[in-house]
Amino acid sequence: MSLHKQDKLLVLPNIWNPIGARILEVKGFPAAATASAAISSSLGYQDGEKIKLSTHLDIIERIVKSVDVPVTADIESGYSSDLRSLRDSTNKVIDTGVAGINIEDSVNQEGSLRDTREQCERIVTVREVSEERGLHLVINARIDCFLSNAKTQNE
Repeated sequence: MSLHKQDKLLVLPNIWNPIGARILEVKGFPAAATASAAISSSLGYQDGEKIKLSTHLDIIERIVKSVDVPVTADIESGYSSDLRSLRDSTNKVIDTGVAGINIEDSVNQEGSLRDTREQCERIVTVREVSEERGLHLVINARIDCFLSNAKTQNE
């Protein structure tokens, strides 16, 4: 969190494997971020939660354990369709040791965007889980609408 409260711009290059994270650390970057599209592509899959959550978590954990700098993980749209499964996947993500996450407002199976109210509920759920775990997780609530022609669920 303190990295976000500096006069200096925080630059978080995206990586997809432990060696990439170690290179960033050696180069002096204060943190690293994973890229779900790059992780998926490196395994031969398309982006959009096409790899199993357990596989994604394994790679994130390997990255976290490979460096001493904080890691923020792109967890797509949370690998969940409801708040209960989001709580479960958030706990699993926290178990990897990440300091932050990137969570999207897209609904991958439908190719649409979540309405604002639903996405806010999802962000609140992630915050609640992290606080219950004693971690003030940095949450980057990514908005995908500028990349998509998809309609929101409430349109």
